[in-house]
Amino acid sequence: MGRTADRWSASLALIIILCLFCGPLFIGLGRWDLQSDEAGYSYAIDRMLETGDWMTPRQIRFDTPLLDKPPLKLWIVAGAIQSGLLPHDEFGFRFIDALLGGFAFVYVFWIGHWLAGPLCGVAAILVLFTFPPLLFDHGLRSNNMDAALMLAYCGGIFHFAAWVENGGRRRTPVHAWAAVAYVVLGFMTKFVAVAFLPLVWVLGLWWRSDGRIRLHSHWRDWVVPSLVAAALITPWFAYQAVHADQRLWQTMWVEQVYARFTGVIDARQLLPWHYYVSRLYSEMASVGSHWIAILGGLMLGVRAWQGRSWLARLLLLWLIVPLALLSLGTSKFFHYTYPFLPPLALGAGAAAAAIFRAIHRTLARAEASATTKLGHVVLRSWIEWALVAAAVLAVTLSIWTALEGRVQLGFAGVDLLRNSSIVRPLLVAAILLGISRHRWIAARALAMAPVAVVLPVNAYTLTVNHLSSVDHDLRAVSGCAMMVRDARLETHVYVQSYYDLLDHTPYFYLRRVGPWIEHTERLTNDEFDSRISAPGDQTLVILSSREYDVFAQQLAQRELPVPAAVALPFQGVLVTPGPFETCAEAAVAAGGRRIDEP
Repeated sequence: MGRTADRWSASLALIIILCLFCGPLFIGLGRWDLQSDEAGYSYAIDRMLETGDWMTPRQIRFDTPLLDKPPLKLWIVAGAIQSGLLPHDEFGFRFIDALLGGFAFVYVFWIGHWLAGPLCGVAAILVLFTFPPLLFDHGLRSNNMDAALMLAYCGGIFHFAAWVENGGRRRTPVHAWAAVAYVVLGFMTKFVAVAFLPLVWVLGLWWRSDGRIRLHSHWRDWVVPSLVAAALITPWFAYQAVHADQRLWQTMWVEQVYARFTGVIDARQLLPWHYYVSRLYSEMASVGSHWIAILGGLMLGVRAWQGRSWLARLLLLWLIVPLALLSLGTSKFFHYTYPFLPPLALGAGAAAAAIFRAIHRTLARAEASATTKLGHVVLRSWIEWALVAAAVLAVTLSIWTALEGRVQLGFAGVDLLRNSSIVRPLLVAAILLGISRHRWIAARALAMAPVAVVLPVNAYTLTVNHLSSVDHDLRAVSGCAMMVRDARLETHVYVQSYYDLLDHTPYFYLRRVGPWIEHTERLTNDEFDSRISAPGDQTLVILSSREYDVFAQQLAQRELPVPAAVALPFQGVLVTPGPFETCAEAAVAAGGRRIDEP
């Protein structure tokens, strides 16, 4: 009976995960412009489909070979689009990432269920889902490499732990195959970023009393999968070693690995050693999950130190070792931490499950004592079920309040119901269920109240609402500009430092309008006047916000109209003069921000 109940609990929790967390990853995938790096990868996919050259992706703006990472993720997306499974648009570019992110969530759930039960898995995914950067900044819903890499770590950790725990049973080699497959996925997607995964495996075995024995007894499980992995990885590198000569190793090792950890690529990324930890804390504090995460980290540490749970040790290594090594580097990019967030979230889930169990045991003992002293009150069945129905409504009100923050219902201008408390409806439900003899439900409902308080439940609604927002201003400008008449369909860019101003998004969309012309010299007053006012010569112009302010002030002093402009990523401004002014309005309607004054 206990195992059956556990399976039912796990199945129900998995349905909740799929409906409330995995499904929403696909909401609004096409409503946002492709941002920065994902615009660059989308350009590479476009060029694969246009040229038929899939072995050597092309780099945005320069159309030179893109060799910083192996192209497995690009192949998957391009293949799905070419076969007609996905549309050739923003939704199609991002669908695979949301799908891989959903699979990663499922793995996190099963690890959490293994660690501390179904509640641990659900709570861990709630922490991840409400962590803003993971979904909205280079994360699981963008055409980048992070969703695939996060899945590689989650799947790799799960199957490695299952291989260790199985101890030579029949399905043990299957877990070795799956773990190696995830290494291949991570390596062919983001190169050496997956190197921490086998390192954590090795350290995890070392930190287990029988680790050497298990490795010695079952090392053969890894031989054939490793050889197959090498056979799958080698061809692309061999091809590029022949065709790209030394550029492959110069790009992949010197520029992308060595320079990022020891030198300067972008001065904005030279951050202090504690940046990753500080940023993690601030992002979690913004949604209210920082305290439960700290408690969960301490709990993992205690369990690992006491040796009560080898899985806790493995999760602790998964969290600490990569973050410590990344913190030693000079250049820091926050999305590098995404594959190492799951163990932190799982610790928070384990803490939430521990709180629930402690309160539930206390309430169960109190209920048993009250039943012994007072006995059961016999009620008519219709009264009993009426009380249960009222209790269900009270619990629904509590959940609704947790999601919305405040519930107010009215009719004809009269307030019928107002509630801003999560706990009060649960107390009412507990009393009703206690009277109706369903005290076990009351105990669970009351035990969930403090868990809901310490978890970022309120942030869930904010996250879902953000998923539905609209921000595709540059796509709107591009479509509008191509229909403009009596103007030159060109984009003139006056930017002195690429890293100070532009990401890849403006080029990805505006290259379709006409020639993209970059100027190395500064824009003069006469040339700016020509670009914005000369009939037939008016063009789109990209400036820094500082330069736009200067020109706008000069125009105002000369009593000339200031052209419409749209804010770009970072500190850029897209000027839309004359016939292009309607494109600024289209950008605003698509979620952009118009700049009308200096």
